[in-house]
Amino acid sequence: MLSVQAEQSASLVQGHYVEFCRFFGTVKLIFLDSNHRVWQALQAIAAEDGLAIYDLELGAPGSLRVFIERGQLVDSIDLDPHDDGQMEDLSTESTPSRAGRRVTSGDCSRFVRRLMAFFLTEGEGLNIAPEPKIEVSSPGMNRNLRTAEHFHGALGERILVQAAEPILGNLTEFDGEMLKILDENKKQPVDVRLSEIKKARVEFAFK
Repeated sequence: MLSVQAEQSASLVQGHYVEFCRFFGTVKLIFLDSNHRVWQALQAIAAEDGLAIYDLELGAPGSLRVFIERGQLVDSIDLDPHDDGQMEDLSTESTPSRAGRRVTSGDCSRFVRRLMAFFLTEGEGLNIAPEPKIEVSSPGMNRNLRTAEHFHGALGERILVQAAEPILGNLTEFDGEMLKILDENKKQPVDVRLSEIKKARVEFAFK
């Protein structure tokens, strides 16, 4: 997983975010959904570089973690001449559903700089301090699966799901609520409801 961090001393969240963390005590991260205004603001910035927000976490307090992937406009994007060219090994053969969506460390660095500039002027309006700690990275091959969009994107891939019991196998179907997984241990399809999943990720099989 590629990762770039930028840290400046500041409080990240204010208002209801801080209250949420205090109420639950041990909660350290707040996961945002794609309809949240912070997500939408960052997605607009990412789209200008042919990127997309894969996931977004707010720390408690003082940090913002963004996972980015390549959007569908990757072929039309000119790379920064200062891009270091380091790239994840996500070949189309090994991960066909993610083909064409590779993220470089240069992408992460540029996006960090853009977010730092953005929050200096717009952070207060989003209840985010103007100088938060920012970490930008790719989701990695064994990326976490949290939202319906994540599971749609993982169709055809090998995943590990923690539900009533662990399930490891190929995700063959997903209708937005119910997943069908070809269980490697039971050697048969298993249905699991999205709401019953406690944790899930892609489990890449290295050959």
